[in-house]
Amino acid sequence: HFLTVGIPEVLPSHTPIVSAYPTVTSSNVTIQYSLTEPAPVSLKLYSVLGNQITVINNPEKITPSGNHIATLNLSKANLSTGMYVLEFIAGNYKQSIKVIYSGN
Repeated sequence: HFLTVGIPEVLPSHTPIVSAYPTVTSSNVTIQYSLTEPAPVSLKLYSVLGNQITVINNPEKITPSGNHIATLNLSKANLSTGMYVLEFIAGNYKQSIKVIYSGN
């Protein structure tokens, strides 16, 4: 069940790699990312209207290079069923991933 979303086929060697799975869920979303160098990392969940729902980590903290995992429990976030956008920012790199919450 590892689904990589929105990653080009050829990446510069300094580009972070990020994925989230499952992208359709009734509970948890696991976010895996790999950094080639230390960077501040921001993980935020937004509604499709652009309203920030939650901040998943501390974007002020420098995250070391290497592989990392974060988990977002959507069932505890009091969300309506629907589509949301997970925003990943590491340094100057930004990627958005669609997540569909199917409710409890």
